[in-house]
Amino acid sequence: MALYHKRSAFDRDLTFYSPSANCYACYDSGIVSNSDGLVNNYLPDYDKNNKGNRQGGCDLALICHCQAAYSTSSPDGSETKIGYRAGHGINATDSPTGGLQSIGAELDKEKTREIHSIRKENWKKTTEEMNQIRVDIAKGKKVSTPWYIAEVKEQLKTLPDLFSFPSEKKGEEALTSMSKKDA
Repeated sequence: MALYHKRSAFDRDLTFYSPSANCYACYDSGIVSNSDGLVNNYLPDYDKNNKGNRQGGCDLALICHCQAAYSTSSPDGSETKIGYRAGHGINATDSPTGGLQSIGAELDKEKTREIHSIRKENWKKTTEEMNQIRVDIAKGKKVSTPWYIAEVKEQLKTLPDLFSFPSEKKGEEALTSMSKKDA
């Protein structure tokens, strides 16, 4: 059978699909996402540096409470996927300084469920809105850009170095670039 990767014109032009996930808090990864900033409603300083700027990776990952965060096993009992959490809580790993270090932190279950519910509802609204916009465009109507797309477009204009990594720059240029981002 030949691989076919093209979508039909109808499907490509008139349909928008939200992500498919059992858990919208972590998108089935086991680690709660904060790309939309929802986690900051519960932990205001989460993934913010000392100057208050968002910086992913500043804090421990937030381990979800859904099934994706747990290990899975095959019928013979062998572990097929190592999870972030076990019956006793969040797993730990050896610390470089000795002893054990937690691999993550957690929000309580209720807050994690709230994040899941808010994201699920937001995706439902976005899907309905995007599909209506696509239908209107197909009918030849003039449609204004949704606020969330306009906002991202503006943000991208201010990120000329989005894919320019310090390791790709030379000497002083790399140090200057890194110190500007910390400011």
